[in-house]
Amino acid sequence: MKNAAVICEYNPFHNGHAYQLSYMRKKLGVENIIAVMSGNFVQRGEPAVFDKFIRTEMALNSGADLVIEIPAVFSSASAREFARAGVKTVLSTGVADMLCFGAEGGLDSEDLDSMLRLIKSGVYDDPCFNASVREALKTGASYPKAVSESLLKLSGHDVGGRAEFTDWPVFYNDLSSRLVNAVTLPNNILAAEYLRALAAEEAAGSGKLEVHAISRTDAGYNSQDIPAGGEIYASATALRSIMASAADTDMRNTLSCFIPESAAELYDSHKLMDTAVFPDDMSQILSLRLLDAKKNHKDLTAFCDVSRDIADRLLNQADTICGFEARAKSIKTRQYTLSRIKRALMHICLDITKEDFEKRKAGGYVSYIRLLGFKKSAAEKGLLKQLKNNSAVPVITKAADYKELLKEDIYCDQIYYSLKNVKGEYERSPVIV
Repeated sequence: MKNAAVICEYNPFHNGHAYQLSYMRKKLGVENIIAVMSGNFVQRGEPAVFDKFIRTEMALNSGADLVIEIPAVFSSASAREFARAGVKTVLSTGVADMLCFGAEGGLDSEDLDSMLRLIKSGVYDDPCFNASVREALKTGASYPKAVSESLLKLSGHDVGGRAEFTDWPVFYNDLSSRLVNAVTLPNNILAAEYLRALAAEEAAGSGKLEVHAISRTDAGYNSQDIPAGGEIYASATALRSIMASAADTDMRNTLSCFIPESAAELYDSHKLMDTAVFPDDMSQILSLRLLDAKKNHKDLTAFCDVSRDIADRLLNQADTICGFEARAKSIKTRQYTLSRIKRALMHICLDITKEDFEKRKAGGYVSYIRLLGFKKSAAEKGLLKQLKNNSAVPVITKAADYKELLKEDIYCDQIYYSLKNVKGEYERSPVIV
């Protein structure tokens, strides 16, 4: 029995996601698909547009057999920590044989091998390489561009900068500029982090997974373009843009072109377009946190991703009436990406401190598996029983029985549900389809 996992957000679930699950089943011969999915907050530093149970149901209706939650402390973290938590969760299940993920730029199996060699060479941990990345960031380059420039220098494509690198393996000379640029596309940054996490786990003797990259069918992870002319694939970024204009009936009709029919039915039955959650819904919570910090002289640097510079800028404008998105843009400097700023703001809102984060990491990232939903067939085929028997950590099917263990996650969820004045669902049993 081949069991494959996919680390995902499904924010929101769309035709591209359905294609990926179908590809795993039909092309890779996967029997069971385990989706390890972000909960109510996502890696871009935003609340998920729909809650985790709705997104779970969409995934199960479109091909997943079982959905497991990535807690907010890691689902809202950097790409590296998000990937590490996801990979550790997959390995902790004790039942997954394979990890699949989306890729951009025509990344193939040979490219994956090259990426893995690059990672195992230790480049991402090398002080000289990281110093080059930091210098590029200071000039205003985005993180992907900073990594790309440093890798190009490393591989000899920029002769002028090559002198700063010494004693590099000959392998680096073979890196093509095409591969370097492909590695630094948004989806492929995550792919590299998955490979990096897997390499670390394999070296530690914690397990090994077969990996497969599945080419994206849309314009790309961050593409805001809304396709026309009969296209059925659009990025999640584009779909969220459509939802933000949901008052427009034509935009609602446009959305239906890019989501599976089974998902569209949930949009109607749950009135999702009227209850969708967006970053600016966090505005009042953030303003309150900042006013409290200023009044009571609290140190904002205690929160994850909040540097001294970010903290000072936030406190200086604490009295300013400002939305979440506008505040993030107002304190952005070329030293930080907008996503980094939004993650910092989200961690303030959710009270996720560096100390708490490090404790979760020190505990191995994964101290339990929270089951969000599964298909009846997964139970009938024995997948659920295998999970409970083979998991390295407790498998939670009812949060109410583990309130103390889940208290941080419950706190974050209650904040999420308060945004739309909806009763929290932390005692809800898993979705069964």
